[in-house]
Amino acid sequence: MYSLIRDLAGGSAEMLELFDDASVVKHALAFEAALAKAQAAKGLLSEDEASRIAIACAQLPLDTEVLAIEAAHAGTLAIPLVAHLRRALGDEILQQKIHLGATSQDVADTVLMLQAKEGAALITRELDRLQTALALLAERMAAMPALGRTLMQSAVPITFGLKAANWLSGIDEASARFRRECANALMLQFGGAAGTRAGLGGKGAAIAAHMAGLLGLSHSPLPWQARRGQIAGLAASLAIRIGAGAKSERDISLLAQNEIAEVFEPRAVGRG
Repeated sequence: MYSLIRDLAGGSAEMLELFDDASVVKHALAFEAALAKAQAAKGLLSEDEASRIAIACAQLPLDTEVLAIEAAHAGTLAIPLVAHLRRALGDEILQQKIHLGATSQDVADTVLMLQAKEGAALITRELDRLQTALALLAERMAAMPALGRTLMQSAVPITFGLKAANWLSGIDEASARFRRECANALMLQFGGAAGTRAGLGGKGAAIAAHMAGLLGLSHSPLPWQARRGQIAGLAASLAIRIGAGAKSERDISLLAQNEIAEVFEPRAVGRG
């Protein structure tokens, strides 16, 4: 089981990839494509216009290093990205319909939520593995005698299965909390220049709901850019999850000390 906990760190490379520059650009383009499709669904664009914008988003050739320099100069990714899209479209009339009713903050926040959604799926996958391993360990060791301890001092006998069951309980609780916070936090941000959804013919809420469905996010009746409590809640649930995992990891490292040697990793050639 200790090996499994250590192996979970292998997911860090996957997690870093979810938050790299290419991921940011991919999700920003997905936002623009979803915006056009939602506006077409609500009659603000034609289906052909939305299709042409979506194709431009899918096929836009971009150098992320150049785009990063342009974004740093502009102060936001959306300004140079939309400029590249407009040049790719060529049509002057259609150029003005790109990014219609949206603002840079909408792109930035929604990109973060799309990345967090993918990251949450990765975390949930690893949590499921850990919960399965701990459940098996608790069952297998249900009758295995072990020494109980209080404040690091020897106490009455327990079973190792009880210890593993307590590890599992902490992970279960943290996992349930994380899933609740994901449901609260992973929302589309769409408010326009000042959070009023102006310039959309009174269809801003309907467009936001449609976009959210296309992107696999929930949506709020009001833009949430100035309210970050749900993001803080998600971060706090991650901290609690880390603490729950750290509890079992610390127990294992203490029990694996040479002078105690109650648990150990499997021995294999080439492993320290």
